[in-house]
Amino acid sequence: MRALQVVSANDLRLVTNLPSLPLQAGQLRVAVQRVGVCGTDLSLIAGKLPFARYPIVPGHEFSAIVTEVTPGSSFSPGDRVTANPILSCRSCAACQQGDIHHCKRTEVMGVVSRSGAMAEELILDEDMTWRLPEELSLDLAALVEPVAVALRVANRTGVGPGCRLALFGSGAVGLLLLLVARARQARFILVTDLVQPRLRLASQLGANQVANAGESDWAELVQKENSSFDIVVDGVGTSATLRDAIALARRGGTVVVYGVPSELLASGQIRPEPLLSQPIPLADAPAAIRRLISDPGWVAKLLISPQSGGGIS
Repeated sequence: MRALQVVSANDLRLVTNLPSLPLQAGQLRVAVQRVGVCGTDLSLIAGKLPFARYPIVPGHEFSAIVTEVTPGSSFSPGDRVTANPILSCRSCAACQQGDIHHCKRTEVMGVVSRSGAMAEELILDEDMTWRLPEELSLDLAALVEPVAVALRVANRTGVGPGCRLALFGSGAVGLLLLLVARARQARFILVTDLVQPRLRLASQLGANQVANAGESDWAELVQKENSSFDIVVDGVGTSATLRDAIALARRGGTVVVYGVPSELLASGQIRPEPLLSQPIPLADAPAAIRRLISDPGWVAKLLISPQSGGGIS
């Protein structure tokens, strides 16, 4: 089996001989169709995650087609699926209440010890697997997990009609949150970033105002031009951005620091196609990921197609 494997920090390789493991009860085998490259994947490759365990196949944002099931499965070969990449013990009090993200043994597939989706095939537990609506393309289905993150932020902060929203950081989740906020009829949306191509994309996607956070007085300029914001979402997480977030929020406003379900994508309520690259073959992925690391503004969401052929020229 071919896969991308992070052998050690800053050592990403295309490997061609990973074994195809047998299925256990309650598992299914899938052929990965599309996998998105996340900021977590880039941090894993760069050796910035102290809890990572190498070697590992990264990737946790994906779409796939079921190829093999075990007896009694509720899935069938040919089903189009994605998965919640959070792994947990499934037996502690938090897991029994459905709060698997609070499990003390929580891991993320493709990050800690269990290999992820940057491979031709993947083994999933049935209880982490979700069928995809027929109307949802395999390209867009690879965005289900990051859209779910954006939607959770919107739900927790109360993004809705008439609100004034400031977004710090225009990576994939920030841009998806922009789209969710527009779908929910936010009145005014500010987006900040250091990368100018991302700010241009944010404007194209409907931001009312963008600001380059590399300019020392940007927050003061924003405050002069606009009243305070109802909600400020900090997707960067530095002491400086937290300070600025508090400064821009109105009295009684909300500040959240972080780091959709398929119906939003399938229904067309949000249109995130401009975020996606053209799907690239697995063999070309190491070079593409290296380019993304050196040029963060190249593309918002790099998309890999493990079933495609091709090679590095």
